Parts: sequence; structure tokens; C-alpha cells
Amino acid sequence: MAILDEGRPISGQEAAGLLGLGEEFASLPALAPEACGQLRFLLRTERKGYLAAIAEQPPAARLRFCLMMAGEVWEQYQMAGISEKIWLDTMSDIRIWSDKYRRETGEVGLVQTGWLAHHLTLELFRLGRLQFEPTRLEEPVPSPSGLLGPGTPALSVHIAAGEPLDHDAALDSYGQAKTFFKNPSPVFVCYSWLLSPALPELLPPESNILAFQRDYALFGTDEADRQAEERIFGAPRDDFAAYPEGTTLQRRAKAWLLSGKKIPTGAGVLRL
Repeated sequence: MAILDEGRPISGQEAAGLLGLGEEFASLPALAPEACGQLRFLLRTERKGYLAAIAEQPPAARLRFCLMMAGEVWEQYQMAGISEKIWLDTMSDIRIWSDKYRRETGEVGLVQTGWLAHHLTLELFRLGRLQFEPTRLEEPVPSPSGLLGPGTPALSVHIAAGEPLDHDAALDSYGQAKTFFKNPSPVFVCYSWLLSPALPELLPPESNILAFQRDYALFGTDEADRQAEERIFGAPRDDFAAYPEGTTLQRRAKAWLLSGKKIPTGAGVLRL
């Protein structure tokens, strides 16, 4: 492949092909040049304005714009000396979320443009199994090494969907992040349903998710966040009885919720 070595940007069509969305791209409606230019400008300069503007576009147009921007980002990766593999792995989230949209609606498009804005502005990178986003702590965080104050630089850890969360792969990702961000001892923080304190009651001890969870020291939970229900069942519902029971986790989580218990999102700092 080695398109990065050619020292040129690539088109949205080329980006789509590399990400396995070539056929889908051909069916997407074209964006007017002025609309595309405005979205590109807002994405890079005014995030709130971008989110409002992109929300006015239909899902198919949002997918086309993300693929076009992914091609432009390729050139920025080249300038920064970032590898072709990291571009492919990072931008694969576009395919993951477009696949989810197609499964749920039967149509081509996506709606997670707010999340993907991080990928398209070099704020987030996938390094192996995990994704990392440089950030700063907004409040004090207790960690195994002591209290971390507000403003402390950290790497926010995200877990891409689409494949098992192998523990060895996760450990390898932390090592890759230390090299990529040129920091031998970064603070890794994670805010995710995978850190929910309810999960040890719902999953077998040998679960990959629990292995991932045990590497973190929990410092907070959010019972109002329904991320766990979204990930386990597809979308949160007010009627828990309507949740499917196609997997063991779904059956256990459904019974858990019907009993009046919650599956809060957890916040943790890596112990390693």
C-alpha cells in the first residue's frame, strides 16, 4: 500500500477504499463545496459550531465528510511522521460506526460525528488495541502514586469496539503510547462502562473485561450515565423488560436492572 510514502494527500474515495468503505462511498451524496469548506473550517477552529453544523447534515453526508477529512488528515500524519498503520487503525473507527449505523437502520451513513472529530483533528490515536487522547485532569484524582492535582497531563484511554479486549493487547498498547507520546511514565485515565463496579457481579472471573478493569484504581462512578446499557443492549430503554436476552451478559444485566440496581460508568487511573 505505502501511499503515505508518496508524500501526497488522498481523496475521500481513496480513504474509503483503504478503510473498506469504497462501495459505500460511491453511493453517498456529494457535499456542496461551500458547505464542505464551512464544515472543514469549523472542525478546525470552532468545535461547538462544527457540531451544530454537521448535525444539520443527513447521516450519509456526515459519512462522506468524515471520509474526505480522513484523506486530508493522512497528509497531516505524513508531515508529523506518523505511520500508515496508525492512520489506518485510528480512522477504522469511521468504518466501525458506519457499520453500526447500517446494522441499526439498514442505510449507509453515521451519526457519531462529534466523537470522530477527535480523530480528524489529531486529538486521538489508536495504538494497537486501545485509543489514547492527551488531556489534563479537571479535578484532583487519587492514584497509587499519590494525589494528582487539576491540570496534571494525562492520557485518556478509550476502547474501540469491534474486537475482543485481549489483556496482553491492552498492555502492549500502553507501551506503544509511552513511545508514541515520548513519555516513559504517563498518567493513564479511563472513563468507561468497562470500569463499572457492577461488572464483577455480571461477568465470569476470567473475563477479558475484568482483567482490563483490575489494572485500574477506581476513583469515581456515574450512575446517571447509561453507557453500559448502550454497549450491552444497543440503545438505552426506559422499559428494562424490553431489553433482549441474546447473550449471557444481556440476561444477567437485564435481571440486574429489573431488580432495581444500576450499572454505573466508572472512572479509574491505571495502576501499572
